[in-house]
Amino acid sequence: LDIIKCFENANELGISELSERMDLAKSTIYGLVHTLAAYGYLEQSEQNKKYRLGLKLFELGNLVHGRIDIRWEAKPWCQMLFDKYKTTVHLAAYSEGDVVYIDKVDNESSLVNYSRVGKRGPMYCTGVGKAILAYLPMEYLKKYVLTKPFQKLTDNTITTREGLLEELEQVRSK
Repeated sequence: LDIIKCFENANELGISELSERMDLAKSTIYGLVHTLAAYGYLEQSEQNKKYRLGLKLFELGNLVHGRIDIRWEAKPWCQMLFDKYKTTVHLAAYSEGDVVYIDKVDNESSLVNYSRVGKRGPMYCTGVGKAILAYLPMEYLKKYVLTKPFQKLTDNTITTREGLLEELEQVRSK
C-alpha cells in the first residue's frame, strides 16, 4: 500500500523513483510493482515504461464512492450555493490532519482546478480546510498547529502558526 501512496502527488513513477521514495532496493520494488501491475493496481506506460495507478483502483474507489450517502444528500445544497455565488463549492471531510474532497460543484471553465474528488489537501492551505479548522475545539487546534509542518505550496500559502491562527480568527469573524 505504501507504493500506492507514492502516487498521491505523482502521475507516473519509475522503479528508481519508487526505490528512492520507499528506501528499498530496486529489485524489491520491481517485484512488488510487478505484482501490483499483475492485479491491475498499477499500469506501465508503453512510452516511458514508468508506472501509474491502474484501473482496478478506480473500480475499488468507485465502490466506496457509491456508498457515501452524504454526497447524495448534500448535492442540492452544493448546487444551490454554486448557483447563488457562481464559485466552486466543495464537500470535504477531515482525514488524518488533511481534507479529502468528497464532491464538488464548479464551472467547467474554471481556470484553477487544484481540487478533485478523492484528492487529499492540507487543511492549513485550503479554503475548506481552514473553514474546518476555524471551528474545531481549541485543544485540537493547538495540537494541530504545534505538530503540523507548514510547507509553502503557492505564493499565498500560510507558513507560520501565527499566520494561520490570524486567518482562522478572520474566518470565525465572517
